[in-house]
Amino acid sequence: MTDMLTVGEACSRHFSTVTVAFLNTKAIYTYVKSSDKEASRKVAGILLYAKTDEPVTPDENMVIGGNRISLKALDLNQEFSVIMAQLESLYSWLAA
Repeated sequence: MTDMLTVGEACSRHFSTVTVAFLNTKAIYTYVKSSDKEASRKVAGILLYAKTDEPVTPDENMVIGGNRISLKALDLNQEFSVIMAQLESLYSWLAA
């Protein structure tokens, strides 16, 4: 099953520190946990952003509450074959 969750900005700024927006990470975590109704820890989620010219872009893999969560920026300013390679890499991570 494929589903989509839309969010706002990829990063937030607090003084001179730039971090992945916490609320977006919390949103994908909540979505994954609610999808894992049997608490199997087999449900994973990717929060995928379009890469922009921001100085910091999401590139994180983590385990939260036993479920795998990934935050990635997909560079759409590439040849389609390169975009497909990026997507195949994400699929491999999900399938692992």
